[in-house]
Amino acid sequence: MNLKVEGDQQIENTPEQERKQRFAWEITEYKSQVPRIIGIQKLKSLSLSTPDPMFVLNHSGFEEYKKSGMTQELKTQILKAYQEIRRTNPHRGVYVGRAYFVPGIEAPAGPRTAAIYDEESYLAETENFFKFAIKNGYDVPGANIALVLHPFIHAAEPLMVKDPPLEYPGGDLIPLPYMPYRRGILIRATFGPDEAVQGFPHDEYRVEEYSEEYRYKEYKGRREEVTTISITVAQKTETLFPREGRVYERGPIPPQFQTEQALSNIQIVKLAESYKLIEEAFGPHRLEFIAQPEGIIFRECLPFNVTPETLFPPKKGEIVGVVTRIVSERDIEKIQPPMAITFLTPEVFQRRDVNLFALLANHAKERKINLVVLSHGSIATSHLVRVFTDLGYPVTFVGKENYTEGEKVRIFKEGGVSRIERLK
Repeated sequence: MNLKVEGDQQIENTPEQERKQRFAWEITEYKSQVPRIIGIQKLKSLSLSTPDPMFVLNHSGFEEYKKSGMTQELKTQILKAYQEIRRTNPHRGVYVGRAYFVPGIEAPAGPRTAAIYDEESYLAETENFFKFAIKNGYDVPGANIALVLHPFIHAAEPLMVKDPPLEYPGGDLIPLPYMPYRRGILIRATFGPDEAVQGFPHDEYRVEEYSEEYRYKEYKGRREEVTTISITVAQKTETLFPREGRVYERGPIPPQFQTEQALSNIQIVKLAESYKLIEEAFGPHRLEFIAQPEGIIFRECLPFNVTPETLFPPKKGEIVGVVTRIVSERDIEKIQPPMAITFLTPEVFQRRDVNLFALLANHAKERKINLVVLSHGSIATSHLVRVFTDLGYPVTFVGKENYTEGEKVRIFKEGGVSRIERLK
C-alpha cells in the first residue's frame, strides 16, 4: 500500500522492511509556515522564474540528526538533492539556507552560505545549520527546523562582461506607498547580488500606473492608460562579490560601468509585469531578483504591507536621547533599559549581517527596552522591517545620514512621517 504524503509525514510502503523516512522534498510538495518557502511556492504557481530545482530538508531530517547525527540515510538524501541540483546546473554551485519556524521568534537568525561546489563541504554546511538551531534553543514545541537546498544564483558566474569583469545585476522591488488613483513600484538594482543595493550606491526605477477613473488620460480623442517610468542612475562605485562557501567580499565596479544603467528598460518592464501578477494574486509583496543570461530569476517573495507614512514613526509625541551605533553583536550589550536609540550602520549591510537584526530585537524584548531603530538605507529592507515592527519597535530609515556614538537626537512625527533633529 502506498500512501499520499504531505509535509513531514512518513512514506509507507509494503513490505514492512521497505519503509523509509523521506527527508528531502521538492519545494512545491512541502507544507510549511515559513514565509520564505511560501513565497517561492507563490512564484512557482505563477510560472515565474526561481532557482530550480529547489528542495526542502524537512524537520524530520533535523530530528534524525538530533537522535543519531549525520546518519547514512540523511547523508544519502542530502547528497541526492545536491547531485540533482548540480546535474541540472553544472555551471552553478549549490546553496543551503535556513527555513526555520520557531514560535515566538519572527525571523530566527542562522548561518548563511554562498556557492558550494563539493559534497563534503555541503554536508558540513548543512550540519552547521542544525548545530546552530540546537545551540540557540530553537528546538522548542511547535518549531520546524527545515532547510532549503537549491542552485546558487551567482552574479559573477558567468560574468556579464569578462574584461573588465562585471557582474550581472541584482536588486529588489517593493510597492510604493498607496496614493488614491495610483499604484506603483520601486525597483532598486546594481551590478552584483541583490543584497548589494542596501549597502552600496544603486539605481532606482519607479514604475507608476494610474487607476480607477484617473487611470485614463484624454489624448487626441483617445483614452489611453497612463504608465510612467522614472529612472535614477547612481554612480555605482562598489558592490559585493560572492565567493565560495559563506564568503562575500566588497569590491569596485569598473569605472566605465559606474554610471551605466544596471537594468535595461526591457528588464524594468518585465519586472513590473511580474510584480503585477504577484500583487493581483496575493497582494503587496517584496521581491528579490538577480538577472542571468536566461532572464531574471526571483530569489525571494515576502508579504510587504507596511508604509512609511503610517507604521514607522513613533506612535505619539517625541523621543529625545543619545545614539548607540550598532556595528557588531558586541554593541548590543551597550543598550540598557528603559529606552535606547540605535543606529544600524552601513557596515552591517555591507557584511550582509541580517542576523544582527534579530539579535538586537530579541535582546530589547528580553530586557524590556523601549527600542527605537534608525537604519542606514531605505524602506526596501523588508526583512529588517518585519523583525522590529512585529515587536512594536519603530524603524526610521535615514538614507546616507551617519550618526556618531553618543550623539543626541530628537525623533518626532511631522506630516505623518518620522523626522530626526540633531541636538547640540
